[in-house]
Order: sequence, then structure tokens, then C-alpha cells
Amino acid sequence: MTNKKWMYLALVAVIAISLCLVIFGTGELIKELAGVPLVLALTAALFQIIRDQSAHERSEVLMRYQNSFAMGATSHMANVAFDKHAKFCEEYIKESYAALQTIFREGPTPEALNHASNLVSIRAKYAVWLTTEIENQLQPFEAAFRQMGASAGYVAATVGERTATQRKEHIDRMYRLLAQLSSQKEWDGEELTDDLAIATQIQRLRSILGIDELSKLRQSLLMRAVKELN
Repeated sequence: MTNKKWMYLALVAVIAISLCLVIFGTGELIKELAGVPLVLALTAALFQIIRDQSAHERSEVLMRYQNSFAMGATSHMANVAFDKHAKFCEEYIKESYAALQTIFREGPTPEALNHASNLVSIRAKYAVWLTTEIENQLQPFEAAFRQMGASAGYVAATVGERTATQRKEHIDRMYRLLAQLSSQKEWDGEELTDDLAIATQIQRLRSILGIDELSKLRQSLLMRAVKELN
């Protein structure tokens, strides 16, 4: 028999004996004295019941979380999805860096159109594994290369023609996009955000895989293991 069962039996015994003395006791003093352990035993029993119920509820909640984790994190589909996300992120970042190197080397260039097309193709390849939110976050980044390439192509094709106003608009747009993609803080007196910067896209891709969370979890587990060893 467990210690908890022995404790409950002892409390029941104290309550029963004290109750008998209170009811059948021959003297008022005996009844009064018997009431003290009766109250204490009832209080202790009530406290223990509440504590056991709370522990039982916590155990059930923990079990539900463990089951949810087992289904969500260790299932075959979850493993496949994580692998697909990892491959997508690697391919997308590789092409993003290639695109950035091209515009750093050549400036605004029609070649940016090809990089935009490659980024879209990579995203389409893994479309079934990506959420709508992820795609919506990456589409402006791809559009920036596409717009830069289109403007660069227009400027190159209209050299010498009487389209000064349109050419200036395209030149301004492609150099503004170049500044945004390369994480510059300002262009032509205008303060720029980092929404289109490649560093922002990389952080978004890291969030897909939960890299920051996994790193923190790994560090926490290592610290706990070292603490237990010491």
C-alpha cells in the first residue's frame, strides 16, 4: 500500500475515533478535546484532496501537451514538412544571394528578371508545403527584382529615344530598389525601410524553421545537462 493510502487511512481513523468521542463521550471535557483532532483531521483531509486533485489535473494537462507534441512534432508528416521547409529555405537563400551578387556586381540589370523568375520557380516547387502567409511575405521581394529588371531593360532599350521622362522614372525606380535590396537606410534623401532587404528575407525563412527557438532549446538542454553532471 502506498504512503498516500496509509495517510488517508490514518486521517479516516482519527476522524472516526474523534467523531465517536464527540458523539458518545461521557464528559464535556472529553468531547471538547476530541473536537480538536477532528477539526485538524478534516482540514488535513480536505487540503490533501484538493492538492491531489490539482496534481491530477496538472498531470492530465501535461499528458495532453505531450500527446499533442508527439502528434505535431514527431509524426511522419511533421518530419516531411520540416525537411521540405529546410530544402526550400536553402534553395531560396542560395538564389537570393546569387541575385544580390549580380546587382552588386552589375548594378540594376535586366538579369534581375532571371533571378526573380528563379525565386518564383523555387517557391512554386514547394508551394504545397508553404503557407499563404509565407508566400505573401516573399512575393514583394521577388517583385522588387522583377521590377528592377524590367526598368533596367526599358532604360537599355530606349537609349537615344525621346523618352526622357519615362526613362528617368525607370532609372529612379531601379536605383531605389537597388538601395532597398542592399539594406541601405536612405536614398536620394528618402528614408528607406528594410522590408525588401535580403537580411529580412533570411530572418523570415529562419522563422519558418524555428531556428531561433531550436537554438534556445538546445542551449537550455545543454545547460541543464551540464548542471546535472556537476
